[in-house]
Amino acid sequence: MSKTEILAKINEMAAELSTLTLALANAPEDVAPAAEPVQINYQRAAELGMAPHLAVRMDLYLAALTAAGAAHHTANGYTWGDPTFTAEAGDSKRKYVRVVKTDGTDVSRSVHAFVEKSTGKVIKAAGWAAPAKSMAAATKGQLLSSYTLADDESFEKLLALLEKDPGQIHGGYLYGAPAAA
Repeated sequence: MSKTEILAKINEMAAELSTLTLALANAPEDVAPAAEPVQINYQRAAELGMAPHLAVRMDLYLAALTAAGAAHHTANGYTWGDPTFTAEAGDSKRKYVRVVKTDGTDVSRSVHAFVEKSTGKVIKAAGWAAPAKSMAAATKGQLLSSYTLADDESFEKLLALLEKDPGQIHGGYLYGAPAAA
């Protein structure tokens, strides 16, 4: 493409932008504002050892868990502080990020789940140190969670489930296939 062609294209785009700006200025007020763009914190992604888009979703997942914990406590009339959920990545050799639930009094901590760093798959915890290895829960024979932070549909279902049923902060969703949101 020559310089003349590039300049012509730029002028064409500038004219289109002017038209769109004028249309936006004259649009009715009841038009919903555009969503805020998601800010990617590359330092946070490096801390977690995850791709930037997965780190953003991890933080949204933690926020949804914390909000569900507050809703669950309010609905049940609990008077102690609400639980919080945080991520612990460990060293760079670890394959998983540990999702830790801290009670409202900051006295006890427990593992809520693990998230695979490379795929964003949410996995039931076998204990403090590792996720459940098998794809079936040993005691109930149910398939483990198939939620993943990388898949748009799965991620949306996970967030919707936590909003709809705050009792899921106890991890019931980690035992079965995603329910319809």
